[in-house]
Amino acid sequence: MRPLRRTLLAAPLLLALPARAQPRPLRMIVSLGPGSTVDLAARVIAEDLSQRRGQQVLVENAAGGEGIVAANALLRARPGEAVLYSFGDLVTVPPTTPPGFDLVTELVPVAGTSANPLVLAAAPGLGVRDLGALMALARQKPGELGYYTSPGGAALGMRALQREAGVTLVKVPYRSSAAAMVDLTAGRIAMLLAPQGAVLELVAAGQVVAITTPGPARSPALPQMPTSAEAGFPAFKAEGSQGIFAARSWPEAEREALAAQVLATLREPAVLTRLAAAGVTAHGRGPADYAAYLAETRERLAVLVREFGPE
Repeated sequence: MRPLRRTLLAAPLLLALPARAQPRPLRMIVSLGPGSTVDLAARVIAEDLSQRRGQQVLVENAAGGEGIVAANALLRARPGEAVLYSFGDLVTVPPTTPPGFDLVTELVPVAGTSANPLVLAAAPGLGVRDLGALMALARQKPGELGYYTSPGGAALGMRALQREAGVTLVKVPYRSSAAAMVDLTAGRIAMLLAPQGAVLELVAAGQVVAITTPGPARSPALPQMPTSAEAGFPAFKAEGSQGIFAARSWPEAEREALAAQVLATLREPAVLTRLAAAGVTAHGRGPADYAAYLAETRERLAVLVREFGPE
């Protein structure tokens, strides 16, 4: 009986030991609102990262200011408390950086998560199916065809297309791409350049016509749609990208560890399937590779900014 008594007496002592502290959640601050392509991708990646890190990764939306609101939220956080999930335009389009707030020096690329193909879609009532026919129609109706695109690299790409094709289009402002899409399907504007995730269902339903992608390769979701270069307009270049950024104050070893985990996440078949369903083409890039990609894009867009002025 004595061994049993000793065991019972020891039990309260074991129960009294403090539970091991759980790691503080990692905040993933997203630069667009819920339901956006960027938000959907962030949530897919955060879910897998939570399991991989043994640390909850909480998605937190901070939309506004073309990503500046989210970047500010990251830079106000304590080192290691948060990362930023954003579109690459945040650090590639010079006009998005207010004077005195240099995001290129403040933010460090951790990993590029995707190439987000853009699609130029046209209203079905125009009766055109390719970029050459669309630009021919624009020459017949100078200053009459309206279009919408988000600011930044996409807008600069549309300016380059007009110069290359010798046409004059009318940029129509909208509060959101969703509002512009409604007018596109109704034929109130002629065309729209948007992430493919926003247009795939409408293309499948025949409500809009997929004309081209200004990216470097055909979209896996629309393999029959030619690139703008294939269509004879190589100056029309624009590609959305998404990635994870950290404040420069976060230790490099911790950033490198997170990068490795993100790249492992992007090799998971289930993750790839869910990203594809959201219209995102996974394209894992490590810190150095992603930084080089962003620098190259920034240099190309800076040339267009000098030519056309800020968007």
